[in-house]
Amino acid sequence: MKHVITKKTSCDKSITCANDIRTKIEAEFNCKLMSSNEINIINGYVSILHTPNNHNIIVEFYDKDEKPNNNHKCTFKKLSMIPTESEIKKAL
Repeated sequence: MKHVITKKTSCDKSITCANDIRTKIEAEFNCKLMSSNEINIINGYVSILHTPNNHNIIVEFYDKDEKPNNNHKCTFKKLSMIPTESEIKKAL
């Protein structure tokens, strides 16, 4: 399930900003959205376009489980309860 969210905000450091956004979502929904190694199990991803006063945030939660393959080295796992767009906006 893919959600596109626009957040009226600005940042000076895009990496710090992206980590803050990802961490908020992970904490709120008890999920993992970024892999730090090949043995991680992840539930989706976050992609952010940082522009002044307007961040476009894409949050995608995987809709099925998938083992590592030629396209990715991590295991994808579907959350039992995928958050809605409004729940994600609230978490941010």
